[in-house]
Amino acid sequence: MKKIISAFFFVSLILILSCSTSHIQSERWEGFTGDRMRVVISEFFMPDEKNPNAVPEKLIKDRVSQRASLLLASYVNINLPRDKVSPESDALFNKLINEALASPVIIFSECHENNYCTIITEFDIAPVNRKLEESGNDSSKNR
Repeated sequence: MKKIISAFFFVSLILILSCSTSHIQSERWEGFTGDRMRVVISEFFMPDEKNPNAVPEKLIKDRVSQRASLLLASYVNINLPRDKVSPESDALFNKLINEALASPVIIFSECHENNYCTIITEFDIAPVNRKLEESGNDSSKNR
Protein backbone atom coordinates (compact mmCIF):
# COMPACT_ATOMS: atom_id res chain seq x y z
CA MET A 1 0.00 0.00 0.00
CA LYS A 2 2.84 2.37 0.87
CA LYS A 3 4.44 1.68 -2.52
CA ILE A 4 1.22 2.59 -4.35
CA ILE A 5 0.79 5.81 -2.37
CA SER A 6 4.43 6.85 -2.83
CA ALA A 7 4.26 6.01 -6.57
CA PHE A 8 1.08 8.06 -6.93
CA PHE A 9 2.70 10.95 -5.03
CA PHE A 10 5.84 10.76 -7.17
CA VAL A 11 3.88 10.73 -10.46
CA SER A 12 1.71 13.63 -9.25
CA LEU A 13 4.80 15.64 -8.32
CA ILE A 14 6.37 15.07 -11.74
CA LEU A 15 3.17 16.15 -13.50
CA ILE A 16 2.86 19.31 -11.42
CA LEU A 17 6.49 20.27 -12.01
CA SER A 18 6.33 19.60 -15.75
CA CYS A 19 3.19 21.70 -16.14
CA SER A 20 4.59 24.62 -14.18
CA THR A 21 7.86 24.76 -16.14
CA SER A 22 6.12 24.48 -19.51
CA HIS A 23 3.91 27.45 -18.62
CA ILE A 24 6.97 29.63 -18.04
CA GLN A 25 8.49 28.68 -21.40
CA SER A 26 5.20 29.00 -23.29
CA GLU A 27 5.15 32.78 -22.77
CA ARG A 28 8.54 33.25 -24.45
CA TRP A 29 7.44 32.76 -28.05
CA GLU A 30 7.79 35.05 -31.02
CA GLY A 31 5.43 35.26 -33.95
CA PHE A 32 1.79 35.80 -34.84
CA THR A 33 -1.45 34.66 -33.29
CA GLY A 34 -4.75 36.15 -34.30
CA ASP A 35 -4.40 39.93 -34.30
CA ARG A 36 -1.26 39.93 -32.15
CA MET A 37 2.39 39.93 -33.12
CA ARG A 38 4.91 39.14 -30.41
CA VAL A 39 8.56 40.14 -30.71
CA VAL A 40 11.35 38.84 -28.49
CA ILE A 41 14.81 40.31 -28.28
CA SER A 42 17.48 38.96 -26.01
CA GLU A 43 20.92 40.48 -26.31
CA PHE A 44 23.83 42.26 -24.68
CA PHE A 45 23.89 46.06 -24.81
CA MET A 46 27.10 47.99 -24.25
CA PRO A 47 26.93 49.91 -20.96
CA ASP A 48 26.88 53.69 -21.03
CA GLU A 49 30.28 55.06 -19.96
CA LYS A 50 28.68 57.82 -17.90
CA ASN A 51 26.18 55.56 -16.15
CA PRO A 52 27.11 51.86 -16.49
CA ASN A 53 24.14 50.72 -14.36
CA ALA A 54 21.51 52.45 -16.51
CA VAL A 55 19.23 50.35 -18.69
CA PRO A 56 19.80 51.36 -22.36
CA GLU A 57 16.10 52.08 -23.01
CA LYS A 58 16.56 53.91 -26.32
CA LEU A 59 18.73 51.14 -27.78
CA ILE A 60 16.24 48.51 -26.62
CA LYS A 61 13.33 50.44 -28.13
CA ASP A 62 15.23 50.77 -31.43
CA ARG A 63 16.06 47.03 -31.53
CA VAL A 64 12.44 46.05 -30.80
CA SER A 65 11.22 48.43 -33.49
CA GLN A 66 13.70 47.09 -36.06
CA ARG A 67 12.80 43.47 -35.33
CA ALA A 68 9.06 44.16 -35.31
CA SER A 69 9.27 46.06 -38.59
CA LEU A 70 11.15 43.22 -40.27
CA LEU A 71 8.76 40.57 -38.97
CA LEU A 72 5.60 42.46 -39.92
CA ALA A 73 6.91 43.39 -43.38
CA SER A 74 7.79 39.71 -43.97
CA TYR A 75 4.34 38.67 -42.74
CA VAL A 76 2.66 41.03 -45.21
CA ASN A 77 4.96 39.87 -48.02
CA ILE A 78 4.05 36.24 -47.41
CA ASN A 79 0.30 36.81 -47.02
CA LEU A 80 -0.40 39.41 -49.72
CA PRO A 81 -1.49 37.77 -53.00
CA ARG A 82 1.05 38.43 -55.76
CA ASP A 83 -1.60 39.96 -58.04
CA LYS A 84 -2.30 42.60 -55.37
CA VAL A 85 1.28 43.91 -55.16
CA SER A 86 1.42 47.48 -56.44
CA PRO A 87 2.87 50.86 -55.46
CA GLU A 88 -0.53 51.71 -53.93
CA SER A 89 -0.70 48.55 -51.80
CA ASP A 90 2.94 49.05 -50.82
CA ALA A 91 2.18 52.56 -49.57
CA LEU A 92 -0.97 51.39 -47.77
CA PHE A 93 0.76 48.50 -46.00
CA ASN A 94 3.74 50.68 -45.05
CA LYS A 95 1.27 53.09 -43.42
CA LEU A 96 -0.52 50.23 -41.62
CA ILE A 97 2.78 48.72 -40.44
CA ASN A 98 3.94 52.07 -39.05
CA GLU A 99 0.62 52.53 -37.24
CA ALA A 100 0.79 49.03 -35.76
CA LEU A 101 4.35 49.55 -34.55
CA ALA A 102 3.48 52.88 -32.92
CA SER A 103 1.79 51.23 -29.93
CA PRO A 104 3.99 48.48 -28.45
CA VAL A 105 2.94 46.74 -25.24
CA ILE A 106 5.82 45.37 -23.18
CA ILE A 107 4.88 41.94 -21.83
CA PHE A 108 8.18 41.12 -20.12
CA SER A 109 11.39 43.05 -19.55
CA GLU A 110 14.48 41.92 -17.72
CA CYS A 111 18.00 43.35 -17.68
CA HIS A 112 20.80 41.88 -15.64
CA GLU A 113 23.66 43.86 -14.15
CA ASN A 114 25.84 43.08 -17.18
CA ASN A 115 23.27 44.71 -19.55
CA TYR A 116 22.07 41.42 -21.00
CA CYS A 117 18.40 42.14 -21.59
CA THR A 118 15.36 40.15 -22.65
CA ILE A 119 12.27 42.05 -23.76
CA ILE A 120 8.98 40.60 -25.01
CA THR A 121 6.73 43.08 -26.78
CA GLU A 122 3.32 42.68 -28.39
CA PHE A 123 1.70 44.68 -31.17
CA ASP A 124 -1.91 44.87 -32.34
CA ILE A 125 -1.91 44.03 -36.06
CA ALA A 126 -5.69 43.88 -36.57
CA PRO A 127 -5.74 46.62 -39.28
CA VAL A 128 -3.00 44.81 -41.23
CA ASN A 129 -4.89 41.51 -41.00
CA ARG A 130 -8.17 43.12 -42.10
CA LYS A 131 -6.52 44.61 -45.17
CA LEU A 132 -4.81 41.31 -46.00
CA GLU A 133 -8.16 39.51 -45.72
CA GLU A 134 -9.77 42.10 -48.03
CA SER A 135 -6.96 41.66 -50.53
CA GLY A 136 -7.29 37.88 -50.42
CA ASN A 137 -11.07 38.02 -50.87
CA ASP A 138 -10.76 40.42 -53.81
CA SER A 139 -8.22 38.08 -55.40
CA SER A 140 -10.46 35.01 -55.10
CA LYS A 141 -13.44 36.93 -56.59
CA ASN A 142 -11.42 37.77 -59.70
CA ARG A 143 -10.67 34.10 -60.46
